Amino acid sequence: MLSVDHFDQLTELVRDSRLHASFRSDGQNRYTVHTHAVSHRTRPKREVWLHKRNLGQGGFGIIQLQAKDTTDHREAEYRVIKSVRVSESDLVLKRSLYIRELEAMAKFSHQKYIDFFVKFYGWYDSPGWIHIAMEYCELGDLHTYLKNPQLCPEGRLPEDQVQDIASQILDALSLMHGENFAHRDLKPAPPGHWWIKLCDLGLSKRTEDRFSTEIRGTTGFMPPELLGYNGDPKTADPCFGDMWCLGELVFQTLTGQATFDNVAEIGKYCSGRTSFPDDVLRECKASEAAIKFITAVMHVNPSERPSAQYARTHGWMETDSASQTSDTPEQDVRGDSEWSLDVPFWSQSNTIPEASAEWTATAIHDPIPFNAAEPTGFGQNVEAPQTTKSPLNQQDVEVDDAVKNLKLLNPCAATASKFLYAQGSTIICCDHDTLAIKRKFSGHADKVQLLVVDNYSERGPGSVVVSYDSGQTAIVWDLMMGNEIVRFTFDEPLSSVALMRNGNVVFGTTEGSIIIFETLTSEYSSIKTPNKVAITALAVLADCQTFALGYQNGSLLVIKLQPQLTILHNLTGRKSSPITTLAWHVTPAKQRCEMLAVQTHDGVVQVWSVAKLYDAQDPASRIRDLRLIDKPVGGPSWMGWSKKGRIIQSSNSQTLSWDIRTKHVTYDIIHTLEHVRGLAVYTRGGFLFTLGPNNTVQKFDLNSPFAMVANVQHPTDEFPPPPLSEAFGNLSVRFATSNNKSELESSTSVMGISESNDGQPLPFAHQAQRNVQSSAGEPHGWI
Repeated sequence: MLSVDHFDQLTELVRDSRLHASFRSDGQNRYTVHTHAVSHRTRPKREVWLHKRNLGQGGFGIIQLQAKDTTDHREAEYRVIKSVRVSESDLVLKRSLYIRELEAMAKFSHQKYIDFFVKFYGWYDSPGWIHIAMEYCELGDLHTYLKNPQLCPEGRLPEDQVQDIASQILDALSLMHGENFAHRDLKPAPPGHWWIKLCDLGLSKRTEDRFSTEIRGTTGFMPPELLGYNGDPKTADPCFGDMWCLGELVFQTLTGQATFDNVAEIGKYCSGRTSFPDDVLRECKASEAAIKFITAVMHVNPSERPSAQYARTHGWMETDSASQTSDTPEQDVRGDSEWSLDVPFWSQSNTIPEASAEWTATAIHDPIPFNAAEPTGFGQNVEAPQTTKSPLNQQDVEVDDAVKNLKLLNPCAATASKFLYAQGSTIICCDHDTLAIKRKFSGHADKVQLLVVDNYSERGPGSVVVSYDSGQTAIVWDLMMGNEIVRFTFDEPLSSVALMRNGNVVFGTTEGSIIIFETLTSEYSSIKTPNKVAITALAVLADCQTFALGYQNGSLLVIKLQPQLTILHNLTGRKSSPITTLAWHVTPAKQRCEMLAVQTHDGVVQVWSVAKLYDAQDPASRIRDLRLIDKPVGGPSWMGWSKKGRIIQSSNSQTLSWDIRTKHVTYDIIHTLEHVRGLAVYTRGGFLFTLGPNNTVQKFDLNSPFAMVANVQHPTDEFPPPPLSEAFGNLSVRFATSNNKSELESSTSVMGISESNDGQPLPFAHQAQRNVQSSAGEPHGWI
């Protein structure tokens, strides 16, 4: 056995994870026996593990599979043992290396990291060996999977699956780097369709240990700075080295081959004698967004590579196919099945006996028409004439009493770099990480009622904010500069707003119309929908043509605008509550359905499965009804999608995270302040922001387990002045609609012509003739 003196500098974390072990054999099988005391009042607990087979070997030892020896008929338990050969001299010279691996394994085996790292069960030693016990991943490592012709005939994976893998690795690296560790040997990791966990932390190091004399890593994945091509390897930042390794992993998984044939080719790339081999990626049909991501993380200069946290916001991580297959709830595809199930909630936090969830596999074939006088069926075309501008002195339309009486939360929004909330007529802009106030937007004269930020458009996500006040004035802001881009006034009150992927803004009005406004040209179109009540929620798919509309009377429609307004699905239920929030969860291209989440005023969340390609024989299906109590009380309710198919909901004075990916729905309680006034979720990063009493702003990390990571109380009145910068492109536009039938045009979209401050007409273009890019268009770029 190894001398205790060799481990006299162990941290408490590593020391506590040491297992007492003995070894025996019956001539045919080898066993490892662990004995440990549960408490001083009970007999020691004994575990026996049987050696099954060797799984492989590496540069430092062997990997073996062990099964727990049990006397009952419980399901077999397995673990992997990494055995590292050591000598007395190794323990003296390389003790810090072994301690570092044990510390990293113990550190990242905490419950909060369980989704990202292979679980560590402890370590023990024997003469000449150190043994590390860890979780067994049945499918092995990704490299082996790719080389298996039966599992992976082409030796590479489709891009949407590679996106999924890269996204999960970035999440793990973000956590690891945040704890001042770097992996330093990132290569194809264990697959789990696709649940990726990082393993092999033997080369991990604390990033403050910059001047280690050891240069370690798998040769094919070593970044150029560790090979001495651009600086001193001893001072290289290992976190940026991890990003190079990630790029190599993505390249190999997309193409089935290494980026560079040998280290000499890396040297030529660093010296500029050869260019990056992106032609190989194009031959494999990789998207331009993927190519830009790989070349960014494999930049020759380490300081030019994005951090793991920043790389999560890259355009490739935000395209439609980045969503995981497992994010989508499982569905029973039998057409003749009809069943619902009250399932217990396996809460990690609390259990609420009244909670219930329903799974309904049968589609609604005969939805209730939203207006008995105007029955509409699936796919029925509806004339959607467009109103033109009416005289500016036309009397304003009164806001519907039902809209006034809806208890709504304070407008909030979040991007990768900012959190914003409305306070009276002012919009407060805070730093995403520290929640410190950075600026205010003070162009409104009346109370701000609607607020939305651009997190999706191809023109540059995170750069545009749209707000609307009770005086019926809307303003488009440049978020980074703090300037107004354009402001406009409506004669018809607005009740909802959303931003589209092509950069346009869509508003819902209290009279059941939608107004589409193009921010670059100030052109707009106003389209009447068949329902003549307030549109209280709307959401737009990436095609910029498919809209989900929620109304104040509980009606719910999915429509398509071009070539004319067509009702694809009428999802209105028999007992309807006003709809307060709608949100699409975009699924990978290979899946045939999108997910639509619907929050109603009575606190219920519905989840609908809607076919991507409309088919009258394939109606939408409601696959989830989520509620905490049988008779929820109407009040402020809000909902938004988070990462990995979770829905964040605030209702009945509680904030919850619903996991709807399997039939057994689970939920967690997020411990926000009582009486939260506003919420926003940044989906891609997995962060929730809340606005509580006394202007208390909190930020929660929604990666398992949930944790509050920032808590700041802002002053009520004193805020920093807006930034001093020259106003540019500041336009003032007034919109009006007409109820005069003689003014209605027969075409689907008639654009209004607006005037700038100098009285000159702005450019005019017909809405239907604009080329709208699909979700497979150009990448978003960095936020």
